[in-house]
Amino acid sequence: MLARIVILAALVGVARVPLRAQASHGFPEGAAILRTWFDHVQRDELDSLAALLAPDFVFVSDGARMDRQPFVAMIKSLGIRHPRVQLSNVTAHRSGSVGYLIYDRVESFESHGAKRVVPETGTIVFARRGPAWLIVLWTTTSPPG
Repeated sequence: MLARIVILAALVGVARVPLRAQASHGFPEGAAILRTWFDHVQRDELDSLAALLAPDFVFVSDGARMDRQPFVAMIKSLGIRHPRVQLSNVTAHRSGSVGYLIYDRVESFESHGAKRVVPETGTIVFARRGPAWLIVLWTTTSPPG
């Protein structure tokens, strides 16, 4: 359970992510959505997150699976403070109405009084639904530790 919380915390506590230069060439729409996600988190606008997720959204991490509402509820319960993030190896591609981002991240933060450092690899899949791009799948894995 603690591992799942730490991984989820890593998804939400990102301060200004330097994603623009790395991912904008292959799929700028995806990079913009990811920036919007983390801007909402920074401003504690967690009720705005669900609008970026497709109704059939799924989050998968280390064997755990959540759909849209439980994922946002979990994020709200984490109590993340003072996040610091380093993104690397960001790859972005789009083909028609589907796109994806792959990234490596190391994040440090405080949660419920404890300091944590979380490395992870993530994949986010987007689909165009009408005029909007929405997140349909988000997966993360962390090295054993």
